[in-house]
Amino acid sequence: MNQTIVDAIHNKMRLSFSHSGVLRTVEPHSYGVTIEGKEVLRCYQVHGNTAFDPQNWELLDVAQISSLIVTSQHFLNPRPGYNRDDKTMEKIYAQL
Repeated sequence: MNQTIVDAIHNKMRLSFSHSGVLRTVEPHSYGVTIEGKEVLRCYQVHGNTAFDPQNWELLDVAQISSLIVTSQHFLNPRPGYNRDDKTMEKIYAQL
């Protein structure tokens, strides 16, 4: 378990990192483990170097995250479309 991600969720802080070579800034909403045993982060991407719309919901493999930092930017509420108790995760470490 990554305590940095857990703390960012509890404190509603944005995260910045590289995932599969793509720089992203996200609002983390939930963090846990899938039935396959993969640690994942459900987040809303607010900035990213992608070919698609950079603002969107993402389910990211935590093992592919590097250069993780907590930014100084807070967010106030869950984004529309957030589903608490994400069924993708067998075990949830932290959630809004």
